[in-house]
Amino acid sequence: MKQSIWAQSAVALYPIGYRIQVGLRVFHYCRAISALGNKRGEGDGGTMLEMLNATVVGAIGDLTVQLVTAAPVVNEYRGGYFAAFDGAAVLPAITLLRIRDNDAPVGADTLFHLQDPLTRALRIAGADSCDVMHNPYNNITTRAGGPVGASSQQSVCIPLIDVTINNFFWGQTWGPCLGIAHAGGGLGAVAGEVGVWFSDDGTIATQAECASTVLSQYAGFMFQDRRSAAGVLGDSLFFMLTLAP
Repeated sequence: MKQSIWAQSAVALYPIGYRIQVGLRVFHYCRAISALGNKRGEGDGGTMLEMLNATVVGAIGDLTVQLVTAAPVVNEYRGGYFAAFDGAAVLPAITLLRIRDNDAPVGADTLFHLQDPLTRALRIAGADSCDVMHNPYNNITTRAGGPVGASSQQSVCIPLIDVTINNFFWGQTWGPCLGIAHAGGGLGAVAGEVGVWFSDDGTIATQAECASTVLSQYAGFMFQDRRSAAGVLGDSLFFMLTLAP
């Protein structure tokens, strides 16, 4: 490997989102846009641009779309997704085409280069409403200090190490994992306490402990029999992470 799962890099050594499996654990290659802590479920800080108008008609098979937005910086949506919807709900949606990259805005417009070709004609002047979404691993931001701000993000990975802002790292998305307890020593000391949720600050908790309660994000389930030799239940931080296999 060019980069260990225990290392970070100031330059990208793999494509963002690249997947590897190491034993029972799965990792995706990520970029940090804030400093990150280890063992915390960290969030996708990318924003979706919604209900954009196309300014150039697209034909079936085209690999570029020009949209009314001056928001992106060059290549910000590399590896992301494009979709378009008929305003009259008659034509089929153009569903999640992969974005290869995007140019810097020119005036009020930005040109997006697609990896997948258009599946139908793309229309202008609001006839089609267009959305562009980031690669979920390209804008990882800390959820520490939540719920303000962090409550609008979902956890997409757990770093094994502390990560410096703008560095690239392997984020764990599946398999045996250690978390940070939201309260006490972890989960499992209560009978039936098996399910694990992410609290708004990326720590692990029971669903009832999370600020968002029933709206909270499921993280996985507790591992192993947590009874002592005397049969007493105890808390643990060791769980099965189930984000992206």
